[in-house]
Amino acid sequence: MTTFLVVIIMYVFGTGVLKLFAFTLAFGVLSGSYSSIFVAIPLTYIRSGGEKAKLRQKTEDPTEQHRQHMQASVASKPVSHQKKRK
Repeated sequence: MTTFLVVIIMYVFGTGVLKLFAFTLAFGVLSGSYSSIFVAIPLTYIRSGGEKAKLRQKTEDPTEQHRQHMQASVASKPVSHQKKRK
């Protein structure tokens, strides 16, 4: 915002080549802002695979996450109920 304000001041108070430079600079600032807001953010979201699932998982109850983790780890390990004899 401050850069654009300076460019406007340069255009209003400048003469000749400075006005042309300020106009070109304003075009660059506007196109760069457009690119940052409307192009880069959606591309970042798409590239990350969408964070909705990860955000939902973080907001779940931590005890529920722990219970699910314990069930998964118990299911993957064989359990022997017999005592080992020496």
